[in-house]
Amino acid sequence: MRRALEYTIYDHELKDTKKKLEELETRRESSSSVTEKLRENLQNAAEKIKKLSKELREVKSRAQSQREEKEALSQEQASILKEKTRLELTIKDLKDEVEGDDSSRKRAERELTRLKDTIAQKTALLDNIRPQYEAQKRREEECTRELSLKEQKRTELYAKQRELSLKEQKRTELYAKQGRGRQFTSKAERDKWIQKELKSLQKAIRDKRDQIDKLQEDTLRDAEKKLMLEKKIEELTRELENHRSSIDGQNKSFYEMKKRKDTLQTERNELWRHENSLQQNLATLKEELSKKDQGLRSMTGKATLNGRDSVRKVLQTFREKGGSYENIANSYYGMLIENFDCEKTIYTAVEVTSGNKLFYHIVESDRIGTKILQEMNRQQLPGEVTFMPLNRLVYKDMDYPNSNDAIPMISKLNFEPKFEAAMKYIYGKTLICRNLEVATQIARTSNLDCITLDGDQVSHKGALTGGYLESDRIGTKILQEMNRQQLPGDLTFTRHTCSS
Repeated sequence: MRRALEYTIYDHELKDTKKKLEELETRRESSSSVTEKLRENLQNAAEKIKKLSKELREVKSRAQSQREEKEALSQEQASILKEKTRLELTIKDLKDEVEGDDSSRKRAERELTRLKDTIAQKTALLDNIRPQYEAQKRREEECTRELSLKEQKRTELYAKQRELSLKEQKRTELYAKQGRGRQFTSKAERDKWIQKELKSLQKAIRDKRDQIDKLQEDTLRDAEKKLMLEKKIEELTRELENHRSSIDGQNKSFYEMKKRKDTLQTERNELWRHENSLQQNLATLKEELSKKDQGLRSMTGKATLNGRDSVRKVLQTFREKGGSYENIANSYYGMLIENFDCEKTIYTAVEVTSGNKLFYHIVESDRIGTKILQEMNRQQLPGEVTFMPLNRLVYKDMDYPNSNDAIPMISKLNFEPKFEAAMKYIYGKTLICRNLEVATQIARTSNLDCITLDGDQVSHKGALTGGYLESDRIGTKILQEMNRQQLPGDLTFTRHTCSS
């Protein structure tokens, strides 16, 4: 009887407990649904905030670009206004010249009219005096004929006078001869006088010849000088033509160069605007990278990222030294997170699975890691560093269950074959499951850890971890976005893929 009562009580308590358990399960499912909805809303809000922040930065960047473009356009406008003023002054000068030409033309027209009037008056006067002119012309012709006859008579008279003069001269010579005959008392005296006259005549002849020679020399010099001057005139004429051609060519070249200068000025303005836009984009990218780097530092801790920076300083030192040190630098492959990529949908799962192992440094061998650590210590560089030497990593190939609800995480990662050991060492024992129930079931029946896309993790040892993880605080997402936004020449997030 007692056992029956105890059974009844226990059965009643069991039913109450099951009922309460069902209520709790219902509430849990409802709470899970609400939590999921809130998480989704929070995720959407975070994405929207991120999108709006990006749009705000872009708007600020465009506004700055527009301001600088406005300044450039203002300067260009000022230059154009200056050129416009210069052209207006030139046009005014040309108009003044045209007006001056018009004034000159009007003066010339007035002068032409006056001359036409004068011509008309003179023509009328000429018509009036023409009969008198004709009469005078006829009288002149008659006088000319009479004068010609008189001139002919005068010429005949002159001929007779010359003949008379010759006869007179001959008579004078005869008288002189007769007088000289009486002048000289002897033949010797006469010969002496003749010799004296002969010398005088010879001297006069020599003087005339010297004068003729001098005149001929002057004529030759003048002829040579004339030829020289004509040659020089020809040379100067050719030089003038050359200068004129050169000036024409220079003017043409000047206008072509001016046209090219205007074209290049326009191109320079366009390039300046493009450069300004690129600088704005560059500033925006640098700002985004800086924010992401700050977010990464807040997540991973100062020591880890200081260690990353210290390793890069050591590698730079090795490359500057060259030789065997450069081989050491080339045997460093970067952090784990820098050597693979994956789809955005599994960022959270990858982040939870690897944790801070994302920032482990992959090297070819333990010797390389030791050399880098020794140099860090020698330079007294700050930070913490964990190396993954590929020659020391040991992993076991796993048998994954054949299920549509679970896939190996390693199969969703993209990496170079030489990093297979590092990837399998970290991600080889993890499955990505459809939901938490599937993850729990597979983890119990296999030697594999399971994780959902939301980051809820079930260990094969029985531990269950999870909770909401903000998308903006996922290191995988941040660093891969930083790698995609990598700036040319910026070595902040350079991936080292050189082989030894």
